[in-house]
Amino acid sequence: MASSQGRLGLTMAWLIPRSNSKTIDHPGVGPITLDCGVLTVAGSDLRLVVYTAEPSSPDANRLRLVQVIGLQKLSARDRPT
Repeated sequence: MASSQGRLGLTMAWLIPRSNSKTIDHPGVGPITLDCGVLTVAGSDLRLVVYTAEPSSPDANRLRLVQVIGLQKLSARDRPT
């Protein structure tokens, strides 16, 4: 029981969610627009920043491509549309 109360307390500590979107111009795949969520711990300077793409969107495809290409370079014709 004490363990679940501890988790609930942690969940309740994240009180101030803020979100907006950011566009990152990646040199390999082009622009990727991501939702940016910031969770702030009340009474602290701690912040958790989470970037996500709309599921099944072109941006999600580009984000997945960035995860796998590493340092490889793509030509303009190889970029996803």
